[in-house]
Amino acid sequence: MKKLLALVLGLVVAFSTMMFTACGSTIFDGDYSEATKEDLTTFAAEVDAVEGGNDLDYSLGFKMSFKTERDMYGSKEKTQIDAKTAFVENDLQMEATMLIDNTYVIDENTTENFKIEGSSYYKGGFAYANVAMTENGETESVKQKIEVPMDNFIGEYTGEMETNLSELIEGLAMYEEMQVQGLKLYMDKGEENTKIKVVIPEQTLTVDGMETSMEMEIVLVYNSSKKLIAVRNFMKTSATYVNPVTNESSEMIVNFDITVEPYDGAIEFPADLDTYTAM
Repeated sequence: MKKLLALVLGLVVAFSTMMFTACGSTIFDGDYSEATKEDLTTFAAEVDAVEGGNDLDYSLGFKMSFKTERDMYGSKEKTQIDAKTAFVENDLQMEATMLIDNTYVIDENTTENFKIEGSSYYKGGFAYANVAMTENGETESVKQKIEVPMDNFIGEYTGEMETNLSELIEGLAMYEEMQVQGLKLYMDKGEENTKIKVVIPEQTLTVDGMETSMEMEIVLVYNSSKKLIAVRNFMKTSATYVNPVTNESSEMIVNFDITVEPYDGAIEFPADLDTYTAM
């Protein structure tokens, strides 16, 4: 269990510094009007001409929310991570909370539960984790820290995750091949920001013999300098599989909601960080 707990720190750090989006924030609201693929292509060329236009700038603070739920054949998985980052005198700071709560159906008489709950922080070149893990009723808690230089924290733990608007537009062809109905493209060209929205309303498709229901919304927000400053990615899918031998049906449901947007507030740290054990 201790080895698994040690891995939690990397998991929290990786998720909490990746480029994700936030649901329900006013930065994604706007005065949208329907756009054509040509409208998006023209704007994408302007973004591509700006160095780093498709990359979130890690020198800016941001807040992130990541939520996913999956219900598959009676087993349930839930993950939620919320994080904030800021730069204070060129020092990256971060606070994050995480919950992973999974219940697995082994057979009609047996279920297993796995739960991780905790907080993670980053400041002064160190990443900290305060985590409790429960497995089938047994709980173990740790407070650990590990030295991670800032460049490595952003690079090795997160890698580069780009949202290329041109590639997003090219990907629309895939939905056309899948005969997705009702796909809409929208733009809001304001004085401060330009917002791109792709919406796929709920619909039913047949994929690999399974009846699949899906809906999706993606929003990209660019400032007046054609730099990406916020993203929203929401998707909900469900699939029903019918066993051809027993004729029994099983359903899988997945909800996926990721958000990231600018944040210029402070980061709060616990008073006992100096007591965390070095890994």
